[in-house]
Amino acid sequence: MPLTRKLFSLLAVLSAAMVCLAQNTNSQATAGVRQATHLLGLQGVKHDANGKLAIGSDGLLFSSGASKAQIATASIEDVFTGQDSRQTGGKALTVTKLAVPYGGGRVVSLFAHEKFDSLTVEYRDSDGGLHAAIFRLKVGEAVGAKKQLIATGAKASTPVEETPASQTKDAGKKEKQ
Repeated sequence: MPLTRKLFSLLAVLSAAMVCLAQNTNSQATAGVRQATHLLGLQGVKHDANGKLAIGSDGLLFSSGASKAQIATASIEDVFTGQDSRQTGGKALTVTKLAVPYGGGRVVSLFAHEKFDSLTVEYRDSDGGLHAAIFRLKVGEAVGAKKQLIATGAKASTPVEETPASQTKDAGKKEKQ
């Protein structure tokens, strides 16, 4: 009986370890991959192309359907992040705003905005020419992408910017001390 119990415990520990290892491997494989929109700057990739932005030890890879472009880590000169917003709704919303009486279209404009992060990567091509690629990412993802690029060896002239929310939390902690 004790041998059966020990064997069962050993199997339970081994299976739990295998599950943890499998989850760790999957999270490492997808940690550097995120959805992005290539705004401009990559040769061979259309402007405003949606795709996947993968950051690995060899650099940055953007793939959208059949088009792919890679920027080697060694060629990256600088990385910038930013936050912005854009109006959504297209032509239909613009026409609707014009039709709303008494200037009510301005109120509609207040709610028709989408926030996003931007990631700009300055890099040198094989001939030494300076280029920049600009990507649109979900809110909060650009800082993580910049941290990953710096961790792989990319150069950055400015340190990683903290978000305003984390700055206010840190300021609150300093005041309490």
